Order: sequence, then C-alpha cells, then structure tokens
Amino acid sequence: MRNQKTIRQNTIRRMRPHRRTGKYASLLLLTMSLAATAQPSGIPVLKQQLAQTRADTTRSRLLCKLGELYADVNLDSCVFYLNQSLQLAQHARDSVGMAQAMYQLGNTHVYVTKDEGKAINWLKQALAIALASNNYACLANCYRLLSIVAVHQHIGNPDELLAKALRYAEQTNDWQVQTDAYATFGQYKYQVGNYEQATYGFRQAMVACKSHDLQAWYSFGLDVCEVLKTEGKDDSLQAFARQLATIQKQLPVRLGNFVYDNDQARLAIYQKKYPEAETYLLTGLAIQKKRPKPDTLQLSYYYENLVEVYTRQKDYQKAFEATKEQASIRLTLQRVRQTRDAKLQMTQQQAAFDLQERDNQIKLLDARQQQQQLLLAGAALVAVLLVGFMLIQRRNQKRIEQQRTQLVQLNTTKDKLFAILAHDLRSPVSALSNFLALHNWGMLPKAEFDQSVNILTERLVQVQTLLDNTLNWALSHMGGMRPQLKSVAVAPIVAEQVTMLQYVAASKQISVSWDIPPQAMLVVDAEQVVIMIRNLLQNALKFTPVGGSVLISWQQQNAIGQLVIADTGIGMNSEQLDGLFRLGKQTSRSGTAHEPGTGLGLILVKDLAEANKGNVSVDSQEGKGSTFRLLFPVPSEIVLPS
Repeated sequence: MRNQKTIRQNTIRRMRPHRRTGKYASLLLLTMSLAATAQPSGIPVLKQQLAQTRADTTRSRLLCKLGELYADVNLDSCVFYLNQSLQLAQHARDSVGMAQAMYQLGNTHVYVTKDEGKAINWLKQALAIALASNNYACLANCYRLLSIVAVHQHIGNPDELLAKALRYAEQTNDWQVQTDAYATFGQYKYQVGNYEQATYGFRQAMVACKSHDLQAWYSFGLDVCEVLKTEGKDDSLQAFARQLATIQKQLPVRLGNFVYDNDQARLAIYQKKYPEAETYLLTGLAIQKKRPKPDTLQLSYYYENLVEVYTRQKDYQKAFEATKEQASIRLTLQRVRQTRDAKLQMTQQQAAFDLQERDNQIKLLDARQQQQQLLLAGAALVAVLLVGFMLIQRRNQKRIEQQRTQLVQLNTTKDKLFAILAHDLRSPVSALSNFLALHNWGMLPKAEFDQSVNILTERLVQVQTLLDNTLNWALSHMGGMRPQLKSVAVAPIVAEQVTMLQYVAASKQISVSWDIPPQAMLVVDAEQVVIMIRNLLQNALKFTPVGGSVLISWQQQNAIGQLVIADTGIGMNSEQLDGLFRLGKQTSRSGTAHEPGTGLGLILVKDLAEANKGNVSVDSQEGKGSTFRLLFPVPSEIVLPS
C-alpha cells in the first residue's frame, strides 16, 4: 500500500488550474488552498471576457470556467457561476455546455462540499446528455469521477468505470482528458497493490502530457519512482530518477514554493541525495515560518519529510527533534479539530435544548388553546350554519324570482299568441264564412266567384303559414323540436322553396333569382332549415313592392357557410330592427300588398337557427331593402372558395 506521505505530496504536485488529478489523496483541503493561490489570476480576465460577450453559448462556457476557478476560492460563487452556466446552456440548447456544467457541479460536490450523493446525481445527468451527443471528453471525465466516488463509498465497480473512462478518453484528441484518465487509473491500481498496472497508468499519463505540460510529466515521473521504490527495484528507480533530474532545473515555481520544494526534495530522496533534499525542505520551512500566519498543515508535511531524510542519514537526534515538531503541529491540528467539534456539539446541544424548551411551551400553549379552540369551533359551527341557512334562503329566493320572471314572460307570450291568433285568424275565417254564405245563396256571379276564390286561397295560405309557425314555435319552446344535425345540400332546398312561392312573386311581379353552388353544404336539421328558408323568403316577398327583386346567394368564410336573402323592399328603421326578433315587441306590420303580419316567423327563424348551432343576422335601411343571413357550420371535408 502506498504510504500516505507520498500520496499527499504527489496529489499536491498535480493540482494545477486546468485539472485535478491525484484525487484519491486523503488531505485534499491543503491542495485547494495551494491551488487558490494560482487559480484566481485568471478570474479577472474571464470576468472581462464575460462582460464583452453576448452569445449565450460563449457566456455559458466562460461562466463554467469561472465556477471551476472559484471552487477553491469561494464555494458560493462557484455554485452560482456553475448554475448560471447550466441555465444559459439549457436556454441555448447547448448539449456540450450543459454536460460540462453538470460535470463541474458533480466535481464540486465530490471535492468541496463532500456531498457525493448530489455528485452522483449531477454526473448521471451529465452522462445522459453526453451519451446522446457523443461527447467523449465529458463521458471520460464523468466515468473517471464516478470511479473515484465508487472507491470512496465502496460501491460499484471502479475497474469497470475506469475502463469506460479510458475507452472514451482514447476517442478524444484532448491530452488533458487522456492524462487525467491514465493518472487516475495508475493511482487506483497502486492503492490496490497492482504495481504493474499502476506503472502502466503513470507512464501513459506521461506520454499524453509530455508535449504540453512538462510539470505534469515530471509529477507523474515521481509517481513512477514511488512505484519502483515500493517494488524494491532500486536500479530502475535510480535510472528513472536521473532521467527526471535532466529537466529538474527547467521547471518553474508556478504552483508555489511548497509544491516545488517538496517535488525537488522527493527527487533528491529517490536519488539518495539527502543533504540536497534537506536543503529544499529547510528552505521551504523557513519561508513558511516567516509568514504572518503559517500553514500548520504545510509545516506538518515539511517535518514529515525531514524525519525521513534525517532517518536515512542516521541523524537520529535531528530526526527526533523533527518528530517532536511534527507531533506538536499534529496536536495543534487535533486541538483545532476538537475545539471545532466541541463547539459544534455545544451548538447542537443548545439547539436541542432550545427545541425541547420550545416543544414544552408549545404543549402548554396547546393545552390552553384547546378550550379556546373548542369554543371557537362551536362558534364557527353556528356561524357556518347561519351562513349556510342564509345562502340557502337567498338561493331559494333567487330561484323563486327567476321562476316568477319566467312565469311573467310565459304569461306575456301566451297573451301575445292569443292576440295574434284572434286578430290574424278571425279576418280570413270570417271572409271564408261570408263567401260560402253568398255562394250558397247563389248571389255571386262567376267572375266575382273566381276572383274571390283566388283571394281566399291566398288568405288561407297565410293562415296555414301562421298556424305552422305558431305550432313550430310552441314546439321549440316545449322541447319538442330537437334538431338532428347532419350535412344538408342547400341548393335543392332553395330551389324547392322558390318554386313553391313563385305564385306569390308572380302576383307582385317580383323577380326571384338564386345562385347557390351545387356543392354548398350546411350542418343543420334538414326539416328545420326548410322552415327557416321558407319564412325568410316569404318575408322578403311580403315587404318587396311590385316590380322589385329578391336574390338568394351563398358565401363561405373558413368553416362557416352563409345563406344570404337580399330584397329591394321597404326596409326597416332602427326601432324596428331592435324589436325584430322579440315577441314582446310590436314589430309586425302589413306587407306592400297589405299582407297581414305577426312577426312570429322571424322569431321562429332565430330560435331554430340557435338550436342548430347557428345564427341569423340582418342588415336593413328604411327604403333600401333588407339582407338576412343564415350562418351555420359547413362539413369539415367541404372547402369552397370564398
């Protein structure tokens, strides 16, 4: 098993701004504090670029990078920027941006909040999007991070997850993704004692990053040295260490003195150059001690490495002193943790006490309020009963008022119908009676007899129409005329009604013409549309003077068909139009040839039109004629040019 000291140091070495490897290390918090000194340098540049960018996709990528950099600086800012990145990517439907933001949220929950349950949820969502869009880089990163969670939680199969990470990484041209995947593979294999596979992983990581990042190549080389040391292959270790030493001086101190000094010290230890290692460690230790607030965790690492150097030099006195310093620092860290834990426990106990006290107060209040609640409940019940009674009474009163109004209307309608029947039936019936009496007495010459027969025939037709309208109107209001809606051809009905009323038109020398397409169809009751057309046509003939004209035409707008009956008759004023379709209004008047009228026919037309899910409208000017329109739906399969 790899010793914890080397694991921690190599983890620190590889914590670079663009990537985190070595994630199986136990003390990640220190590496975050170190990375925080390097990463924020890019934050102002990214914010400036963000202010100058308007494209959602580009802004999403910049916000994701800001969230990644803020992970080690400010957790709230990190989560804020990552969530902003995800929202913008979703708005832009950018699958790459969505997957990357979700991956970074998972990464943050693994290494910052330590909430690996949330991390798994984010990584699963990222995987789903990456799989759908063949985003191999994101797939490799997600499977690699899931393998780390699997090791932490002792769940799943890390080998299988790492195999997928490597397979997807090889399908990318991204050296960082490939480097991270192989490095994680090498560290996991080292932990489980498979040194051959561990060496393979670290060497492949070196190959992937050699042309791009010399510092990373050097760091993975130190990992290879550690494997060789663990296996006891001293010759191979020395040869490999000499290879690393050739570029040692080329490395910049870009991750801080702590990382640089420890890297150089580790290489010197591998080469058995203990005085040189001691110099690097003491130099770094002195720099750290000069800080206003030295980092105790870093001091602990320095002393831990010094103990190894002094022990290998057999300088046991210095090793003992370094061990004491290290133990003192560890004790300080332990006290800090204990103090923090104790404060947390005290806070928790105080919170528990406050909660218990609050529960007791609530119980006392509940006991006092129960009686009040009972009284209030009784009062509320009485109030509800009173309100309910008032509502029922008001509803009954309203129903009675409605019934009274309906009865008044029915009584008015009854009186109107009786008046109509009494007035309009008495005259033609009396005329018929007188005619028959004169005929029976033999007092009518043949010419007068023929003329009287024609007049009586016309009057009887009017009486029949009146009786039909009255009966149909009464049936419609009694619910006896329920329309059977179906597709009905309009042209044959119009032709039939024009033929039936041709004698009326001829008697007044009125020209009746119609222009209905053969394919014109309406969704109506066939018998009821006949009644409507007949009444409108009779009405047009009635109020058109001698020599006038009546035109029946067809129009269609979208799914509504219109049957238009226009005449050149006497027209109507606004008052007559206002009471045209109301039985209570006195709107009936005689025709141009003194034909009697009741107004009931038009009322029947309106009732039947509404019953057939249609409508009737009228445009009229006094002295300029009237235009009636019957509007009904047309069958859905019939489309006529408008």
